[in-house]
Amino acid sequence: MNLDFFTDILDYLAGGGIVMIPLGIVSLWMWILIVERLIYFRSLKYASVSAHEILGVWKGKDAPARKGLRAGILRSFSQLRTGNSTEDKCTLHLLIMRNRPALKRNIAIIGVLAGIAPLLGLLGTVTGMMTTFEVLGGYGTGNVRAMAGGLSEALLTTQTGLVVAIPGMFMAGFLNRRAKRFNHLLNNLTTSLQHYTGRNNNGGV
Repeated sequence: MNLDFFTDILDYLAGGGIVMIPLGIVSLWMWILIVERLIYFRSLKYASVSAHEILGVWKGKDAPARKGLRAGILRSFSQLRTGNSTEDKCTLHLLIMRNRPALKRNIAIIGVLAGIAPLLGLLGTVTGMMTTFEVLGGYGTGNVRAMAGGLSEALLTTQTGLVVAIPGMFMAGFLNRRAKRFNHLLNNLTTSLQHYTGRNNNGGV
């Protein structure tokens, strides 16, 4: 049964012609990046860091040991802080800036690959129709098998391009929203720590 399944897949790919090769490469590359992003964002998911924990880190206490984006930044900040408000603000800014690019990494590439897929499908449509017209020019309507091969190539590549592109575009949008959400959490962390810095400078906490 498994052998028949793989045989059907190979027949399907062969029916689409040479364009199915770059389409397969684009699809594989895109989904590798999507899975990598899903695993990365899953590793950042965690219970929210409380204001009490943020204040404790600023006072010199240990950062929370659990996983997560803000918890990780707090641990790094806890190790690097000097007690000088100006230096600690710079340290915090560097830690935040270092983590921001990682949030959007590869998302733009996923969107580009999803956009390329239907164009490759359109290319397959063109090559398939060219094959059909060549058969019509050479044999008229007498070679139905060759005509069907050209039409099949045109339809299969168009279908495959859309099948690759639609979920790819959806996942690019989904991942982009996740990146914005974590970026918002970073902004909240920065605001909270700078708030405590200002209170320290004014003789508060």
